[in-house]
Amino acid sequence: MASYPVQAEDTSGLVDAVNNLLSGPSGLGQDFSGFASYVPAFVTGSFRTPYTSPGIQTTGTTVNGAFTVLLPASFNADQLRVGMTVRTQGLGVATGAVITNIGATTTAGTVITLDLANNSKYTGVVTFLAFPIPRVYVQGIDLGTSQMLSGDTWQFTFLNPQAAPPFVNGQGINIFGVVSPSDGVNEFSESGTKAASASQVVYQNITPITVTGSGSGAVLTITLEASISEPYNYLTNSTFTVTTAGTGYAVGDDLKVLGTALGGTTPANDLTLNVYSISSPYDGDYNPIGVVSCSTTQVITRTSSSYFIAQPGTGGKVSYSFTNNKSYKSTYDMSTDCNSKVVVTGGTDRVFVAGQLNNTISYTATTASDLYYTAKITRYRGSPNTNLVNPGFVFDIDETVASIEYKFPGLNGTGTLPVVDTVFSTLVDADIAPGYYWYILDINFYRTSGDVEVTTCELAQRSFTAQVVKQ
Repeated sequence: MASYPVQAEDTSGLVDAVNNLLSGPSGLGQDFSGFASYVPAFVTGSFRTPYTSPGIQTTGTTVNGAFTVLLPASFNADQLRVGMTVRTQGLGVATGAVITNIGATTTAGTVITLDLANNSKYTGVVTFLAFPIPRVYVQGIDLGTSQMLSGDTWQFTFLNPQAAPPFVNGQGINIFGVVSPSDGVNEFSESGTKAASASQVVYQNITPITVTGSGSGAVLTITLEASISEPYNYLTNSTFTVTTAGTGYAVGDDLKVLGTALGGTTPANDLTLNVYSISSPYDGDYNPIGVVSCSTTQVITRTSSSYFIAQPGTGGKVSYSFTNNKSYKSTYDMSTDCNSKVVVTGGTDRVFVAGQLNNTISYTATTASDLYYTAKITRYRGSPNTNLVNPGFVFDIDETVASIEYKFPGLNGTGTLPVVDTVFSTLVDADIAPGYYWYILDINFYRTSGDVEVTTCELAQRSFTAQVVKQ
């Protein structure tokens, strides 16, 4: 270890001193990363970046009673969209006003028209909120048709056009109730009398006969327990596992397995199955990868795995929720844009992290509900991916560095909570193995009663820093 003053003959000390100098001054940090913003942004709930949809800010001028705002000629009005919500600081634009028309840019500037009259003369900052505003709860929307565009790409068309695109890229939507000729067996009730057996017997690759309905292709594994006394009942002495769901089945279909395939005789030991529920190739949660495109008429999503092409389906619903039921669950963590990546090079390095998050939370509930909100700093560890075409890093949860939980009891109806301002003063994250790390300020919602759903999360003033400091 180098010491001051360094002696000429201390070769090892000289090497240590030079390495220490090149890696950065002790106490000041060898790696630093930070983020800060006051521009309003909405949390998307996306499983991939960007984790928020920020607004756009410029300056503008309003006239009391008019329906217009004059923006500077230097502002790029191509960023704006009809339907965007417009805000000014204090009076000026009416609360909730949205753009109905965007004029051509001239030397005088760009005039935008609003649906509400201005409530005051104003010159100052004008904010345009993200469009569409990301919602982290979308109640079930009726579907018309569903189809697979490829083995990992799925298209769902809404039964009726929506007023605005209901989903944003990266959200993990849920599909339920789609009916397709590719529907397979999921659960069934069973009846019949099995043959006597002194020990457990497992029958694999059993394909039942379709008695009613048009389904085919289901494959079962049937385990018959030992039964040396009457009655030899399939219901109480057997277990059934669907290894292949098949296609074309419907609830109420009757299937049969001959007793001769199960160590007995037919018809005495025939097994009768009645389809209790079916599995649709379209039903389930789509995350990751999640939504890749959404309009007012359809949503397209992708999966990380590839599947056999299913036949098109009809009916069902698409929904989205990020409020977990009953208890905290890390899979419901939503990341924000408050994050920093750093490199730890030595086992004695420490990472100083700090963050602030100003969050306005809106909700809906039909009965009195208790809502819990958690803000947390999560450390993710990066590992190189295996993609030779697009090399990069995959980040997995490593540790929760700090967290704060808030409780909001008895919520009912539709409303907005008082602004929640969370501040994490400087925290020391130590005893970290060398590596590449991503610190993110995550948020999480869960309810312990009622049916409350968080609908939007609007972030205002927020910041985050991470600094690696040598010991």
